[in-house]
Amino acid sequence: MDAETFPFPGPMSIGDRDLARVFENLGDTHELGLVQRRMGCEPEGLLSLASLSARNLIRALDARFADPAKMRVSLVNDAYTVLLPKYDLRYQTGLSPDAIRPDALHAREAARQPIRIARFFQDIADRDRILVFRQNETLAANDLLDLRAALDRHGATTLLWMQEAREGHPAGTAAWINEGLITAYVRRLAERETVQDLDLTSWITTLRRVHALSTMGYADRGLANARPETIDIRFGRDGDALGYTDYGWSAPEDGFTWTDGTRSQLRLPAPALAPSFHLEIDASPFLVPPLLTSQRLAIAVNGTPIGVIDPVPAGRATLIVPGAVLGKRDWIDILLSQPRAARPCDLGWGDDARALAVSFRRLTLTPAPPEPPPAAKSAIGAAVTLRFGAGGNAAPYTEAGWSAPEPDFTWSVGPRSLLRPPMPREAPNYRLTVDAVPFLAASLPAQRLEIVVNGTTVAVFDPLPAGESSCDIPGALVNGESTLEIVFLHPRAASPRELGIGDDERMLAVTFYRMTLAPG
Repeated sequence: MDAETFPFPGPMSIGDRDLARVFENLGDTHELGLVQRRMGCEPEGLLSLASLSARNLIRALDARFADPAKMRVSLVNDAYTVLLPKYDLRYQTGLSPDAIRPDALHAREAARQPIRIARFFQDIADRDRILVFRQNETLAANDLLDLRAALDRHGATTLLWMQEAREGHPAGTAAWINEGLITAYVRRLAERETVQDLDLTSWITTLRRVHALSTMGYADRGLANARPETIDIRFGRDGDALGYTDYGWSAPEDGFTWTDGTRSQLRLPAPALAPSFHLEIDASPFLVPPLLTSQRLAIAVNGTPIGVIDPVPAGRATLIVPGAVLGKRDWIDILLSQPRAARPCDLGWGDDARALAVSFRRLTLTPAPPEPPPAAKSAIGAAVTLRFGAGGNAAPYTEAGWSAPEPDFTWSVGPRSLLRPPMPREAPNYRLTVDAVPFLAASLPAQRLEIVVNGTTVAVFDPLPAGESSCDIPGALVNGESTLEIVFLHPRAASPRELGIGDDERMLAVTFYRMTLAPG
């Protein structure tokens, strides 16, 4: 068989409710119907809440569900279940004896069946509809082929065979088997006796991948190995983040989703390879002044600390993620640590017992644009930009107080670091922007950065935030000088080894990614 794996979810603009409408349950339990209901889409198909084996489904398709009136109504767990004995087809009604009499329910369902059957065959012939079959037991190859053939006779286009993850087929993967047949894997399939106990997150993640794969089409399946350039996740009820939230999250609300607890994890598809990325969050902190006046957010990607945002602003914040941290993995894990999470009820602010810290609206991961060489900038009289790290251009201009360049950044070491960049074009004033992340630890909660230009202090950042920090420089400090000397003072430099977090003996203070001096 010709199988092409699909390692990323593809377009993420479709919300969970619209995503659920793409799929149609065929059996052998109503697990998918319950998934659709929890995604905000009430399932209405003939088999949405039905249980039906593969062989009986094939018989029913070939007979077009003949003799629908020969049905029985039974009471199971205080709710009526309808049985079509000819196909051993059972479906849930959700109605109790208090809501309707069994004879009235039988009459109603018998009258509705011909209409629902006709609509079912229209739906499965819809080329945009994906039909889903799952079975706890091993599905025989002949059963799968016969089912595919039976669906073909009614014009069906795409069948999804959903299986439980196993070695070599991790949860969330999907593949074209042949034209018209996709196989995909969820973390686990619910048992028939406890079908309500389903893995919603894994289902949504996998359905999203299947949808993107089917949109691309079998003929273009080779393109599935191309990763998206930008990852854009939207939170809230109408967003698509539910398929990527792992643990530490509350239920989605209108336009946002709260973190719940002191640690929250996201699992996102990996973007196309790039030297570095901008990780931008659009969020708001949970505050109850004067008892709780700020939130702190530490971010690690694939186990590597990226930076700390303290205090978390209301709005957007950006961090740099080195491309080497993402590597060549199909998925990336983002761990958010928010130690100041608090329960509103403990602060006298309502009855909410969740441990709230930050409400997320959006998260994006985009490649950082490459910087042209300094010579090209000088030729057009534009800003001077230095990019740190082994692949950057800053090394010739660093003097005392710098460590050896690493892949995408360079550490300042000791209490003082000296930089002598090229002279910019003469201007009345300048804007200096540094993109940097402070070195922090449990016993070192903040770094102080003082910037001195040609002997004059122009800015003090205390605490230094993770991301971009900017200040203005009067032109008089630069114009007419033969050299430009920038000194970064960071008196809280510390050795990781002395802080008990490894063997690194360097006196670290700040990781620098980029510095720009632009005419203001």
